[in-house]
Amino acid sequence: QTPMRESSPFDINSIPEPECLRDTAMQLISLPNITSKRWISEQYDSMIGNANIGINHPASAAIMNLKDSHRALTLTVTGNPLYASANPDEAAIISVVQAARNTVCTGASPIALSFDPPWATPSIPETKEDSCSFTQGIRLACDKLEIPIAIKESTPKLYDTKSSQATSTSIGMLGIIKNKNNCLSIAFKEKGHMIYLIGKSYNNISSSVYLASLIGVSISPAPPFDLETERKLLKKMAELAPRNIIASANNVSTGGLFTALIECGIPNCMGFDITTDAEIRTDAFLFGESQGRIVVSVPTPKEADFIDFMMDNGVPITTLGHVTKSEVRVDDVSFGFMTDIKTIFEKRI
Repeated sequence: QTPMRESSPFDINSIPEPECLRDTAMQLISLPNITSKRWISEQYDSMIGNANIGINHPASAAIMNLKDSHRALTLTVTGNPLYASANPDEAAIISVVQAARNTVCTGASPIALSFDPPWATPSIPETKEDSCSFTQGIRLACDKLEIPIAIKESTPKLYDTKSSQATSTSIGMLGIIKNKNNCLSIAFKEKGHMIYLIGKSYNNISSSVYLASLIGVSISPAPPFDLETERKLLKKMAELAPRNIIASANNVSTGGLFTALIECGIPNCMGFDITTDAEIRTDAFLFGESQGRIVVSVPTPKEADFIDFMMDNGVPITTLGHVTKSEVRVDDVSFGFMTDIKTIFEKRI
């Protein structure tokens, strides 16, 4: 096991809940590191042309067509400087499992991971330790998830800076879809489809964009995660995708559940009507970044099959609500219509 560094103590009860949840949600999705990067991705799309299946099939990872084959490749990049500042070991593991969740949410299986060690400062020993810890965390996660690592070097890069922390690094993951007919999209498809949350939610907002950017607390522990739970979740999602039970899937990561739901609704301008968990603070449920969670939508005729599969495999699920024609509602409160929210989300950059 990789030793975990002590994180700064943080008590969620020291943070008051937002007075207006809707205003907070709109502020969150308009932040530069949350809002749509469509302008950037469109530049990429124009360069690879119709090789990118995701042009009309938005997914949690880029999907690249393999010509004259029934297979496709997926590519995703993850990394979070907030987590790295809190604990480089845990940040590395979370980066790996987030990339893996992005991959399985397309119907693919992870087949390789690539990263470069973070920069470290020669005059500050702690940065070299953090860089080594990050690398050890990645290796631990990849061993547990049985994902091969492709890396050119294993020693930290040196960079003379006054920072007392090694810079965070991003990882890239390659996946393969064995049958393109089983590709999964993040997009909600039809009004009335049921929305479920796979995985467990926690009463936690630590190291979230919500806490750092809207509340102003920049130092807190990494969000909750469990590597063995992640391994089981990835395995069951890989089994679920080919069954054609779910209509969409999206990883819950940066920005939390609300951001993931907005990403699901925007492609077809569909809304959602959900109910939060009464046992968890509403801001933690919607904006917290606890790991090991995936949002799926399920057609009503296949709902029983989905529930049976999850219960038989011991995977926790929560019924969130259903897909609507356009309106976004949370706990019977209207947050507006997806056409207007789409403008907020896509016009920031």
